[in-house]
Amino acid sequence: MEFCLRYGNGEAHYIEGIKQYFALHDRPRGMRHLKIAATRNYKKGNYLYALLKLQAGDHVEGMNLLDLHKWRNNT
Repeated sequence: MEFCLRYGNGEAHYIEGIKQYFALHDRPRGMRHLKIAATRNYKKGNYLYALLKLQAGDHVEGMNLLDLHKWRNNT
């Protein structure tokens, strides 16, 4: 896992982000890993990071992230 994290693997950062954010309650570290997963174009990472940004009140960034993959419903 450390090797994958060191070389920027999006899925590894997603898993580490979930572990840090939800299991270890280290939200800043978890968000940092989830942001890396999102910027590495890992769709699950992008989606979860966007939802957490929305929940935290950052609606502009959250919706912009959702728009990257056309997850916003325009109806």
